[in-house]
Amino acid sequence: SQAEEQKKASERIEMARSKFQSVAKRIADLYFCVADLAKIESMYQYSLDWYQNLYKKSLILDQEIDPLSKLEYYKKKFTYMLFSNVCKSLFEKDKLLFTFNLLLNIFISDGVNTQAEVKH
Repeated sequence: SQAEEQKKASERIEMARSKFQSVAKRIADLYFCVADLAKIESMYQYSLDWYQNLYKKSLILDQEIDPLSKLEYYKKKFTYMLFSNVCKSLFEKDKLLFTFNLLLNIFISDGVNTQAEVKH
């Protein structure tokens, strides 16, 4: 019946959404890493539109990817694109600090470390 089909479709959507949460969390966490660059140098300001466009570009598949590997691929591709694009605009002296901050944010996002562990 139509109600059963709608329920199955709803379940499939919910399952896909829940799988994509790890990607969404990584993307959101890294936004704040980029936003914090303005604390180092006031000219390091990146718009939310720029960030969203970079995210959309990262979702374009360059190659055939196994469906099970797709989410990890998206996280890695976005992280690489973010790192590459931001580093192009940083002074040399700030690149290492950005790299370190990015790495710490990835560790926190992936559950390797907690916020408290990083602060101490």
